[in-house]
Parts: sequence; structure tokens; C-alpha cells
Amino acid sequence: MRTMHGPRMLHEEDGRLFEMLRARESAPECASVELWDVAPAPGRGLLAAAAHCTGNGTPTFQSFTRDEIPLSAMEWFMANARKWLRPERPHPSG
Repeated sequence: MRTMHGPRMLHEEDGRLFEMLRARESAPECASVELWDVAPAPGRGLLAAAAHCTGNGTPTFQSFTRDEIPLSAMEWFMANARKWLRPERPHPSG
């Protein structure tokens, strides 16, 4: 089950559809986003997450798959994760 909280973004690459969404956090000082492979059905599920906690100030990345992820999809995810996780900036679509 996706932990969607707020806006999401979609990216298509070689017939696969990737979804990026803001994740719910148990700690209020942390923000994180997740990358999901959602299509073609049934999709491959949660692929990766990026997080930023104000306590240590260091953004982190975690992979949850051994499957190959297209490099351009990862570049898209990382570029948008940086935007979403910056505390001084709103979501890139608004």
C-alpha cells in the first residue's frame, strides 16, 4: 500500500510508469518521497525513497529493489526529490 500524502508526479520511461509521492513520516522533523513502479500492471512496487531530516541535515537515499531502474527515471526522481525535500521550497508543481 502506498503511503501517499499530498501531491504526486508521474514519469513514463520505455513503457513503464513511475510515480513519485510524498510519504507520511512518523517524525515531524523529517520529509521523504518515494519512487514507485506502477505500470504496466501490476507494477513492481516501491523502488526507492529519499529523505531529509532537519536533525542531521543530510539528505539520504534508500533502494528497495534489486531490479534495474532506468537511469533517466532515477535522475528524474533525484532531481525532483531535491526540490520536494528543500524545506524552503514548495512542491515543484505549485
